[in-house]
Amino acid sequence: MAGKVPGLFYPLKKSKIVKIKSFEDACKALKIPSDIPSFPVETGAAAFYQLEIIARALNGDWKPDWNDSDQYKYYPWFDFRGSRFVFFGVYFRYSYSGLGSRLCYKGEKTAEYAAETFIGLYEKMLHPAAAEDDFSDLL
Repeated sequence: MAGKVPGLFYPLKKSKIVKIKSFEDACKALKIPSDIPSFPVETGAAAFYQLEIIARALNGDWKPDWNDSDQYKYYPWFDFRGSRFVFFGVYFRYSYSGLGSRLCYKGEKTAEYAAETFIGLYEKMLHPAAAEDDFSDLL
């Protein structure tokens, strides 16, 4: 890409992010069925599955190249504040993956949007007590 500095975030077209507000929106963008396979609820796998689809839709044609140590890969970071699960910030790595390579994003703003919009899914995937709660909104 001529004129673009490697490693810097270049935002998605605004309409792309605005259209992905739910798992169903992500499935429509990717032209795939929105059926969720059966998973054991206690594992948080249903939430991970949905987040993987959402990440694919938000990232568009971009795919992380794990052989390119100069390519930034952004991922949201969460924390517990008292008993609350909160979005803490966005971090990037060149080729490291602490959360799973399928849940990284091509830019900081995209990762932030995903974290803030889909924090409930992240909590169900990452927080054991949340995974034991009612999953009816996911299934």
